[in-house]
Amino acid sequence: MMNFAVKLSNGFGPSGCETEIRELIKQELKEYNIKFKTTFLGSLIATKEGKIKDQRVIITAHTDEVGFIISKINNDGTLSFRKLGGIDDRILPSKKVVIGRKRTKGIIMFPQIHLFPPKDIVKLKDLRIFIGATTMEQAAKKVTIGDYATFATKGEIRNGQLWGKALDDRIGCFVLSEILKKNWNIGITGIFNSQEEVGCRGIKSALHNAKGTYGLAIEGTTAYDIDDSLDISPSTELGLGPAITIIDRMSIGNPNMIKLMEFAAKKKKIPFQYKRTATGGTETYFLLRNKQGLPALCISVPVRYIHSPLGMCLETDVKNTISIIEQWLLELEKKVEEK
Repeated sequence: MMNFAVKLSNGFGPSGCETEIRELIKQELKEYNIKFKTTFLGSLIATKEGKIKDQRVIITAHTDEVGFIISKINNDGTLSFRKLGGIDDRILPSKKVVIGRKRTKGIIMFPQIHLFPPKDIVKLKDLRIFIGATTMEQAAKKVTIGDYATFATKGEIRNGQLWGKALDDRIGCFVLSEILKKNWNIGITGIFNSQEEVGCRGIKSALHNAKGTYGLAIEGTTAYDIDDSLDISPSTELGLGPAITIIDRMSIGNPNMIKLMEFAAKKKKIPFQYKRTATGGTETYFLLRNKQGLPALCISVPVRYIHSPLGMCLETDVKNTISIIEQWLLELEKKVEEK
């Protein structure tokens, strides 16, 4: 079941360069009676009709991952770069990356230790990518300014755990794909959004091309649950099931949709939790504000080490996320049909 999740994690798709991920999704869903449309900004809209013609759920997940873009080729053959999305500078030194269409291998160089005071905090301006070139001319044969890059991580399943990069939000893309494979009475429009990590850009234009009466955002969210003695909110915890977001920095989930999700989980005894932090923002904000506004909420898979070269989530949490959404859709269909 999780093989496609690993494939999505391994895909190359920093913000603004999501083509490979779109093609993987289209290939996976090609036999499921789905119509596809790609927006100018690169979001993939997947439409599946239901028997209920005047009601439709828009479900979103984003295809992009945090990454980098090459900003300068230096005289010594090293590359200067900018970040795409929220990455802590402190985790970058010595990390392997792949760059551009040629998938050129590189490593993020740490400043020479004898030139860099140990007490100083490493910052982006101190870092370069080394690709084996020693001159500008050598480097220019392998990469160009504007090339995208991301961490060189290969995902795998280990003892019921998915290890890989880009689980924010490729794990959401996997969950949405599984939902779209099934037939529903209510229509489903899946939006696999581009450029979420740089300001939720893709969802804005995608919603102009999608109609709906309800909304759901699927995310991979922060989990910090290693040591509960630390005075830090864990946000979510692995193994406790999908997380419902009541409130974040950008939006408040629709109370009726939250209650329906809670009801669906309790009815089928699906474990779930609440996200305990109110930081960050998701596409829920734009679903809630779409045209007349959609009653919407966000459901998330807990992920450790988010926005880093290697994240981790549990197969059980992923499966329970799929189950809770499926039951939520069934309950939503009942409510619609009763009207």
